[in-house]
Amino acid sequence: MRAILCLFLLAACDDGRKPVPSTPSNALAPSELGLTATVTGNGASVLVDVSISTGTTAVELSPNDALVASASDAPALGLGKYAPGKYTVLLPTHAQTVTFAFMRDGKAIVSNDITLPTPFAIAAPQKPSRASSIALAWEAGKSSEMLALAIGAPCLATRKSTRMPDPIGTGFTLQAADFIPYAGACTLDIELERTDGRTLSGFSSGVAQVVQSRTLELVTEP
Repeated sequence: MRAILCLFLLAACDDGRKPVPSTPSNALAPSELGLTATVTGNGASVLVDVSISTGTTAVELSPNDALVASASDAPALGLGKYAPGKYTVLLPTHAQTVTFAFMRDGKAIVSNDITLPTPFAIAAPQKPSRASSIALAWEAGKSSEMLALAIGAPCLATRKSTRMPDPIGTGFTLQAADFIPYAGACTLDIELERTDGRTLSGFSSGVAQVVQSRTLELVTEP
């Protein structure tokens, strides 16, 4: 996740494109701002990525304005700009709820508690063999949540990907027929995301996609 944050910050570099029209935030009340956020947790940290605009015009935070994220086990951290109207921060936290605030002159004038989807861990067999089925499992979530699973490896015939509603989707099984002949150990790169949506109050429009993301490298034997 830290690598993702670095990519966000690198995006602020000049790439030769025309400047994006922008307006300063202190010329507007929060109720005039449109805000879209993606909040992604991995169990040890939460990446908060926010876009602010008024229609097609990006909003730049003025010196007396700030976007701040905090949690019960993490002090408030300000979001940093990485592109016009786009701000991000990586918050070290194990908490399920992140508080997101719009600050003006050092005071929170809009604040939202954003709860992540149901947490989970990916369970897998020890020393699995590709000659038999390999079952993956995880905790069930809520009916409003969705799962996206991706598995990649050089020993797979094709990259496996599936999307299913929760809590029905509590596992996935790779069959022996999913694998191609491959000598020696083969590592499966497994990524599972659980997503949901939240509404952010206090803005002209405020929405957040919330994500729980887990990865697992599973070494398989022939």
